[in-house]
Amino acid sequence: MSTRYLLASALSVYRNRGARKMAIVQCQRIEELAPDYADVTYNLGQLHQLAGHPAEAVPYLRRAVEINPYDVERRIVLASALRETGQNEEAVRQLDRALQIRPDDEAARKLRQASRGDLGP
Repeated sequence: MSTRYLLASALSVYRNRGARKMAIVQCQRIEELAPDYADVTYNLGQLHQLAGHPAEAVPYLRRAVEINPYDVERRIVLASALRETGQNEEAVRQLDRALQIRPDDEAARKLRQASRGDLGP
């Protein structure tokens, strides 16, 4: 399993579509073997988002947050994917929770402000 994870990590740094697709396949296989390994689940979400597929990223990112609900970075990435899919209210809820955990997080604060603006008056 560690070899697959190393391979997936190496492939994920390449910007070409084929390498990212192979990284996704490797992470999916690891997730089958260890479904509660939040890092792999989170990486799958990030890979889908980087590939321009935020709707495919959301379930993985949501699961990664469920596994580790106190990880602010994961909540911010989930909120970003939610925002990209038009789920601004849920994005704001995720960011509110991130700011409860880490009130001084500037990235969460900025994304929350932008997401609130998307909700309209």
